[in-house]
Amino acid sequence: MLILIWWILLIVSYVIYPLIMKFLAQNELLTKYSFFEKNDHLPFVQIVMAIHNEEKVLHQKLESIFNSQYPLEKFHVVIGLDNCTDSSLDIVKRFQQQYPENIQFQSTERLGKPEMLNLLMRENKKTSDITILTDANVMFKAGTLYELVKYFKDSQVGLVDSKFVLSSQIISHEEEKDYLNFEQQLKYYEGLVWGTMQGPFGACYAIRTSLFHPIPEKFLVDDFFIGMNVMIQGFHAILNPNALVMEEVHTNWKQEFKRKMRISSGNYQNLDFFAKVLFKPFTGLSITWFFHKVLRLLLPVAFLPILVIDLIAFLFWGYSLIPSLITLILILGVVFLHYILQRLNLHSRTIERLSYFIYINLALVQGFIFFIKGIQTNVWKPTQRK
Repeated sequence: MLILIWWILLIVSYVIYPLIMKFLAQNELLTKYSFFEKNDHLPFVQIVMAIHNEEKVLHQKLESIFNSQYPLEKFHVVIGLDNCTDSSLDIVKRFQQQYPENIQFQSTERLGKPEMLNLLMRENKKTSDITILTDANVMFKAGTLYELVKYFKDSQVGLVDSKFVLSSQIISHEEEKDYLNFEQQLKYYEGLVWGTMQGPFGACYAIRTSLFHPIPEKFLVDDFFIGMNVMIQGFHAILNPNALVMEEVHTNWKQEFKRKMRISSGNYQNLDFFAKVLFKPFTGLSITWFFHKVLRLLLPVAFLPILVIDLIAFLFWGYSLIPSLITLILILGVVFLHYILQRLNLHSRTIERLSYFIYINLALVQGFIFFIKGIQTNVWKPTQRK
């Protein structure tokens, strides 16, 4: 009957917990934090990017930064070219000629994003009080820089996350967009209620530079590691829905599954590293960490062992196997129906959403296996772009 407990915890994590956070956040506003007005003396900001062969998006990214409404004399861009073999360096040099006071860069042998970020932050830690960490493939809107920076006027704020919008060309599957919107809304509530938003959008967020901790060797998910360290140090992490960024990735399901599996492996690294947070129960950080992340990471990998235990309990002690069989039939039935509908070129939003949910949890299981085997490198390969 362990499967019934599994179902209860699943519903708590994905349904009850978000509803409770929505209820608690209904009377909260981000403006409870003090913030810079646009005509204030705005702080100087450094924008840090680690890139590897991003020629197809880099020009557009830098244009989006320099077309920002943030004062030109109030920011500079630090770029780490991680063994780029395309025209990325040429693009950076052209922009540096145009904005010589605003761009600095360095080229290295292949390091991987986390180690490159460590290098760039180590060498530029005293340059600015605020750092925006961003990837080449997300584009800024005119007000993005200001919206990322404005709440740092409040001394409690240590991290501000952006809200990313998927362009119409990215993913044709609406269930992906639905899930991402659901996640962003939940993180927004967490930030409003306790300032303990779980996991910034790794392609664009801002932190107080002094709160940056070097990312451990072979860590895959650097953004979550950085965010958790900000909150452990007693600062708030929030999401500003007005800090909009656009992301356009041309990908297929196979590429997307490999990406999710890799992220999942990194999430288990973080689970192992930050397990100590759970030993301080009933704090905002431990509550959001447990219900938003820990349960979601443990439940998929617990599924098969629970089925085995329930089978043993049935064989030796006569416990009912019906709940486990129903669960297994439901999962296989959804997968089969989704396959049939695809073959017939038919669509059912309900089946597609359920199938996507199974898909992301399967990626978690695969990521857990990868984590258990031992992660050998955190060097990444950017998503293919057209």
